[in-house]
Amino acid sequence: MDVKKAKYHKDLKIPARLFFEILENSDLRLLIIKGNPKDGKLKKAFSKIFDLYFSERNDGKLRLILKTKKTIIKLYRKIGIIEAVVLSLVQFTFPKDKVKELIAGLRKGGININEDLDLDKELLRVLQNDLSGLKTHLQLEEHNLKELSKGEKSSFEDSIVALEGVFTFAIDENVSLAKYL
Repeated sequence: MDVKKAKYHKDLKIPARLFFEILENSDLRLLIIKGNPKDGKLKKAFSKIFDLYFSERNDGKLRLILKTKKTIIKLYRKIGIIEAVVLSLVQFTFPKDKVKELIAGLRKGGININEDLDLDKELLRVLQNDLSGLKTHLQLEEHNLKELSKGEKSSFEDSIVALEGVFTFAIDENVSLAKYL
């Protein structure tokens, strides 16, 4: 399908449910109404919607919660990659060029390995020190999130139920983000 004919959500008219679903699982393809827009356009559109939402909401606590969630996701990914690479290097024999590639990948993740020292000892150090430091950071961020989230509605559905209780009438499940705000 032609990119010019693609149609996608670009503003606060997006259904609120859809906005929160994208926040939850980062699937920007959910913005598409029809066609096949480029990923860059979807990223730009969601970034605009995201910024509009927060400028309208003007809620520092919610921003902090989302920032903490993003940090947690990054830490889980980083820990997973490091564990996979280190355990692969420990368990399997690789050609020297592949070992250098894997070590370079660890360096990009912020893990320094001294190639002049015994590789097995360096990998053990990474598992014992660097990885445990990341896991401690992760635990602190998860604790922060738990504290920040106290009293916050955990989902779109929870928020709608709470709003319906206040307004004493049903809220349309397809309410736009603008009306939800």
